[in-house]
Amino acid sequence: MSRSLQDASISEKHKQWMAWYGRVYKDFEEEGQRLKIFKDNVEYIESSNRDAKKRYKLAVNQFADLTNEEYVQATQQIQEPYFLTCEIFL
Repeated sequence: MSRSLQDASISEKHKQWMAWYGRVYKDFEEEGQRLKIFKDNVEYIESSNRDAKKRYKLAVNQFADLTNEEYVQATQQIQEPYFLTCEIFL
């Protein structure tokens, strides 16, 4: 029973998070998938923050419903290759 209460709490947190960041999903299936990812990320954040040896704390942000792969893809700066031209004067 406490497990379902915990899930309800996560579900409510997810709905609040969605409202805060204006997140809207295309259907209930996607919302369910994103809720699972959100839950996994929140559990990771809470677990990390319990580690007293760490000098930093993690927090939920606008990326909390993304997998690691999606996060990298979303935040990766696409840089076009460039060439540095040097002239040597003798």
